[in-house]
Amino acid sequence: MSRSLPLLLGHRGDPRAHPENTMAGFASAVACGADGVELDVHASSDGVPVVIHDATLDRTTAGHGAVAAHTWQELDALGVPALPAVLRALRDHVVAVELKPPQATHPELAAAVLDCARDAGAARVMLLSFDHAHLVAARGADCVALVSELPADPLAVLDACGAETLAVWSAPVDAALCDRLHAGGRKLFAGPVDDGDDALAMTRIGVDGLISNRPCAVAERLRARPAAEG
Repeated sequence: MSRSLPLLLGHRGDPRAHPENTMAGFASAVACGADGVELDVHASSDGVPVVIHDATLDRTTAGHGAVAAHTWQELDALGVPALPAVLRALRDHVVAVELKPPQATHPELAAAVLDCARDAGAARVMLLSFDHAHLVAARGADCVALVSELPADPLAVLDACGAETLAVWSAPVDAALCDRLHAGGRKLFAGPVDDGDDALAMTRIGVDGLISNRPCAVAERLRARPAAEG
């Protein structure tokens, strides 16, 4: 039976070709066929969502110290994009925003991201987090519960935080999990999926979304799949 292609998101953009979480990486991912991107968000000292993975600046910028100790203008000068600018640039694509800091530390972050999405006229913005308290705070939004290992009752996990989608990170998924989630009216994402053949295998079992560090290679492989696979 043929299946439609899963949603393909570039993990932090196109990180094998460009620095992670940068405008160049995001543009590269969507230009080569990804449906959109996954990116990471922290809050600046003045409450603006900014796009960076780490809680500190040292690994990916020339700055030092905590992201949360700097204004968004200071972060912009270091090459850390503000989320509103990214959403405007990607308004016609899917953007999966991972909320990084603990919800208890930044309880208004989910609301701030949704405000940015609305103001930018973004086509589709999903909220992802390993801290499911962020998703509880954003009930009614398009939420994705990130997990690093398979829960005993995935539907209960999604019900508890009001998420539509389970995203399994660095753990195996199979057709039984897909079927269980689909029977409950939910979706399954998997990541990182960096090999084209692995992406095809995920498509065959019904995975709804793939998050990839190699979005261009994966997009090319999916486009080249045999016609018999749909």
